Amino acid sequence: ADGLQGDGALVIVLHAGDLTSAQTAGAANLDALGAGAHGAGHGVLHGAAVRDTLLQLLGDVLGHQLRVAVGLLDLHHIDVRGTAQEVGDLRLQGLDAGAAAADNHAGMRGFEIARKLEQEAKELGVEFWLSTVAYGIFKEGVGIVRDGDNFIVKAKKVIVAAGGIENTTAFPGSTLPGVMLAGAAQTMTNIHRVLPGKRMVVVGSGNVGLIVAYQMLQAGAEVLAVVERDDHIGGYGVHAERLRTAGVPIFTDTVIKCASGKTSVEGVTTVKLDGNGAEIAGSEQEFNTDTVIMAVGMAPLTELLWNIGCRFEFIGELGGYVPLHNEFMQTSVDGIYAAGDITGVEEASVAMEEGSIAGIAAAAACGCIDADKCKELCASHIDALAVLESGEYDGERSAARVRKLKLYKAAE
Repeated sequence: ADGLQGDGALVIVLHAGDLTSAQTAGAANLDALGAGAHGAGHGVLHGAAVRDTLLQLLGDVLGHQLRVAVGLLDLHHIDVRGTAQEVGDLRLQGLDAGAAAADNHAGMRGFEIARKLEQEAKELGVEFWLSTVAYGIFKEGVGIVRDGDNFIVKAKKVIVAAGGIENTTAFPGSTLPGVMLAGAAQTMTNIHRVLPGKRMVVVGSGNVGLIVAYQMLQAGAEVLAVVERDDHIGGYGVHAERLRTAGVPIFTDTVIKCASGKTSVEGVTTVKLDGNGAEIAGSEQEFNTDTVIMAVGMAPLTELLWNIGCRFEFIGELGGYVPLHNEFMQTSVDGIYAAGDITGVEEASVAMEEGSIAGIAAAAACGCIDADKCKELCASHIDALAVLESGEYDGERSAARVRKLKLYKAAE
């Protein structure tokens, strides 16, 4: 039945993409990830009481797994809308780094954290709407389809934590069965306990590619090679060294030239590239493989924010077009906040800090806390973001974040 339903203080919109590939780093081999690896469990909700006022939402990736935290005072007037199709997806797909969550979760495995947070959220009165689609944000509210019904949910403030979606790459034969994204490989292996193939080539040497390759080894597959277009390995050295120790070669300056097979992948040919990106004649290698796994990055899943008219800028370091927002995660549209990979593809720990800021700011905007308290509560999370992005490998993303904030202020 069409119509208006609800008048909550806050609506948090997640996207089905949160439970797919971007969270690829998150399911079976949780210990392999560590605190910085990307792959949060988008869509899992967590409430931790600070005088019974703090609701934390862990939700990118996945990732493909996003984890964000939302602080609110008036918990009885909060509705959370998720587009997950199964609770199992929420629990298994993403809370991949126990140490990246709150300190009191250190040492816990991802699915244990998810179950704990889900239970806490339910005890705080948070509603979970699964098998639900948020198809648009309008001046009247958030458009929802649930159980065949189409209606509008009115809210004072909306936080969009839609996560990111996996990129792909094309080559002759890339449409053959057996060529898949990292998220699909992980879903088959970690959720359905089905090995995608026996002999694999992985494309992409970022953390996701390296971790997926190692997970496939653990599951019993033979990983013939990891190929990387850039001239260097993109992921952490510890992940690359683990593969090398297991005998898996990592080829940089290399791409798949083609995949071959009659009805599915039966082999691939790789080729080296020169400094200009041109193929080097005679450098081809043949691999007798039945599976190609692509782990070639992510892009923010931004349709809902485009729909409502948020201002965007292209920032390549953050994955493409990203919504501009202020330091409190509010976009250029009043009352619309964003957090996690939708604001730029980064680490799960960054997504959690962003979510905390967005939640606190939304609570203040709803009148639950005053402006001074909002700034006080947000300060530690803003500082944490600076620390998280101050490392050797995060300089470009840190600079991109600063540029994004400057662009927002310039447009005010």
